[in-house]
Amino acid sequence: MIGRSFNDLFQYSLNFSIWGNLLPLLETEVDIFGVNLETTLTDSDTPWIPKVFNYKLSPQYADKLYPVQYASISNNHILDYRLPGLIDTMNTLDNLNIAYAGAGINKQQAMQPTIIGDIGFLSAADHYDYWAAGKPLPPQKGKEGIFYIDIEHENWNEALEAVHKLRKDPKVKTIVFSLHWGGNWEPVISPQRKRLAYELLHNGVDIIHGHSSHHIQKVEEMNGGICFYGMGDLIDDYAVDENFRSNVAFISNILIKNSKIEDVEIHPTKIKHTYSDDILYAQVNFTEEEEDINWVKNNL
Repeated sequence: MIGRSFNDLFQYSLNFSIWGNLLPLLETEVDIFGVNLETTLTDSDTPWIPKVFNYKLSPQYADKLYPVQYASISNNHILDYRLPGLIDTMNTLDNLNIAYAGAGINKQQAMQPTIIGDIGFLSAADHYDYWAAGKPLPPQKGKEGIFYIDIEHENWNEALEAVHKLRKDPKVKTIVFSLHWGGNWEPVISPQRKRLAYELLHNGVDIIHGHSSHHIQKVEEMNGGICFYGMGDLIDDYAVDENFRSNVAFISNILIKNSKIEDVEIHPTKIKHTYSDDILYAQVNFTEEEEDINWVKNNL
């Protein structure tokens, strides 16, 4: 989430990198760097009301996302500035050559996968139900929205159909499904989420990229694939919850050969927040602190 106070940061310090010591790996050692983009990229001043938090980063600073190549935009902030904010976000990502999936001006676009090389990406979220693409959005009528999955009631046929359709594409050898699922501060994985993970990994998905909880959650391997239920918060300006250690997360470097997952590396990360001249500097770095590393190990 690089909205909110990041606008002041980037205006004040154009050369500041949010990626810290992650940058060499992201630039030179990976083919695709993907994230969940938990903000809009817009200058719109028409927020979604009522809503407690509305996030936006001005498009003039969106190049700070570099070297991101894929962004999941199916989450509970992509419509924070309504349809104009969504359109601005998609146009900005297009201008930066960042692929995305999970939201759109209609249901067809929201469910549309994106393909980078031989990897196909899908993205969906289980909240908010009233942001589901194809469903009128109060208080204004509209069809824009997210690829919504009703996980609680196990209504995930559309998700499985999307996977089956993508699996038939001859260009696609690996499928990544990015899911914004579950509530905040959720230490226990719900049975419904576990069943959805099972269904996806047994119906053609290779990697589930899970997020939403604001803290790390379990990792599970099954059917030759892997499910990250929650990778934690990579970079944001949120207050830190001491119980869930929400400033500690991880990135995963996944090696794929011949359409098979050969190796999965876990790299613990930590967000550092510092103030200077009333500007909040937020940066993520690999952490070498034993306490942080053990926290990640013990919670996966």
